[in-house]
Amino acid sequence: MMFGTWLIDRGLVTPRNLLEALDRQRTRRVPIARIAIEQKMIGEAQVLQVLDQQAISDDRFGDVAVELGVLTAEQVGKLLGEQQRRCGRIGEVLVQMGVLDERTLNSELEAYQKHTKRAAPSALI
Repeated sequence: MMFGTWLIDRGLVTPRNLLEALDRQRTRRVPIARIAIEQKMIGEAQVLQVLDQQAISDDRFGDVAVELGVLTAEQVGKLLGEQQRRCGRIGEVLVQMGVLDERTLNSELEAYQKHTKRAAPSALI
């Protein structure tokens, strides 16, 4: 179960709240190509090379960049982490929207983490 679904099930947010928060996250998403250029991992010519190949293969930018040897899998992982950080976690977005307060977010995160740790072993059986 995802954290947003957890919050809906607990009656703390509505499906509409969650969808709006997800839309806000999506609009903040910076392409990893731009982040890679900002962090000087690759240049514009390399980005264009990856985009040309991506248009043919329809694979994700990071996968194509690794395949072409332009980026390593580790670099792509770091770029995706930075991309996620810039988007904001769903709970942070809900707080910014005024749907949750920090205290409720923190207590629900703790409860959710305890729940998912308990649920994980049974999922393997």
